[in-house]
Amino acid sequence: MAEFDQKNQKVETQINAEKVVVYQGGEQKAPQKLSPLEEYLQILDARMTQHGFRKLQQSRVDRVFHRKQISVTKFGVVNTYCIIKYANEDVTTDYLSSFSDLAFEVSNQNKSGAPSGLFASLIVYSLTIASNSVPEDVIRFLKAFTPQHFSSFEFPVVYELSSKKLDYCMVTPSWGGFYYQGFRKEAERLFNPDEFRFA
Repeated sequence: MAEFDQKNQKVETQINAEKVVVYQGGEQKAPQKLSPLEEYLQILDARMTQHGFRKLQQSRVDRVFHRKQISVTKFGVVNTYCIIKYANEDVTTDYLSSFSDLAFEVSNQNKSGAPSGLFASLIVYSLTIASNSVPEDVIRFLKAFTPQHFSSFEFPVVYELSSKKLDYCMVTPSWGGFYYQGFRKEAERLFNPDEFRFA
């Protein structure tokens, strides 16, 4: 995509993860790198498209993606939402719990098809992109966080921009043992930038 700046008479072109500025006279400035957040969001956009998601309009978060598909292992139609938000603040257990709960409620209200349980299910990934290092007690909370719903699942995930570390629930509840390993694998496929490079 290119934008023409009348005042400076230049064309800015986005190429992969770099912005190249070309002046009318042909002079080219050095590429300007995207910020770590912009680069990661660009990776997520490509990854979601690759895995059958479509981007929805959003106002209070950075990205919302939705995918609707038929799954034999989940016995019917599965609505999957990925709600993604950048946290320019310290991430706490209250923040994670509240954001996950809000993401689930909004997704549940907006999903299409039959109610959950009637050959239909709902999966909600709430991804927090952390600007700062997340405290260990918060990570321990996240790794054991398994909210329970009828034929529906919320699976919060945290990605640290500085360390490029991805964290999520690592315990498997007795009532969700059939699914949780699959959630962990999908979280890696969708949100791990290293996984993106080699997929």
